Amino acid sequence: MTRSEHIEGLAVDRLTPADIEYFFRTLHPRVPQKASDEKQKALQELQVRLKDLAIYLGDPLAINIEISDSGAALTSICTRLQHMKRREWRHKKSGLSVLKKLRAEIGEISADLNEIAS
Repeated sequence: MTRSEHIEGLAVDRLTPADIEYFFRTLHPRVPQKASDEKQKALQELQVRLKDLAIYLGDPLAINIEISDSGAALTSICTRLQHMKRREWRHKKSGLSVLKKLRAEIGEISADLNEIAS
């Protein structure tokens, strides 16, 4: 299964805000701290993706998070989602609603985890 097939199979467009919050709250145990040499690139991409999402959601301290500290990035993401009102999820940042950005990121994160696990 290719990366795009994996993402397509997730039907991320149907994820509700509650689904998105649940995904990020339960993600930490599924993110490995280490990976084999051939999977290291995928792990690094995942770590960068998490940090970038924390920055995107407006955490002013996220820029200081070490890329390898996925736990801190996930804490930041969950905190920001918890404090955002649902109506704010429909607002646009860089021409894309926060909700659509989160849905797209879930697909990419899931694909990264699938690549690391396979």
